[in-house]
Amino acid sequence: MSSLSTNESKKNNTPHNLLSGCLFILVLAILSAIALPYLVDTRPRLNLKIYFAHLENGLQECMDRLKNGETTYFLDSNSFSSRAEKTHGNWRFKISKSTDKELGGDTCFAAKAVPIYHDSDTWFEIKYDLDKGTTTKSCGDPEKYGCNKNYSWSFDTL
Repeated sequence: MSSLSTNESKKNNTPHNLLSGCLFILVLAILSAIALPYLVDTRPRLNLKIYFAHLENGLQECMDRLKNGETTYFLDSNSFSSRAEKTHGNWRFKISKSTDKELGGDTCFAAKAVPIYHDSDTWFEIKYDLDKGTTTKSCGDPEKYGCNKNYSWSFDTL
């Protein structure tokens, strides 16, 4: 009789296990559908924040070097030199010297983050005008992520 009751309990548990398994998969699918768009959108946003920070930190390092009477060549800034001319790994951009002739070429008062692999990205540039004391943040394509309609960029838009 005990073998009969064991078989009956197995039969009774099978629909319950199947139902709870389906319910688990359904809840997981719904949560994935809600969370996935946010997870997919996070990576480009984080990458741009990193490069925006490198551009701003590099410019600040350059201003500090000027105040201390040190040289202000492009590679004197650690933020610029650590990302300059590196085109491997997970980096989406390389930071290079600005092509602005007014600033004199090899200076850390202007830098440009140039996309390496992705056509979905645009370039971002930062410049500091020593005469006016103003910073300009420009970008190449307002249709691409991180670039405003007026061809500028800021952390606030991310």
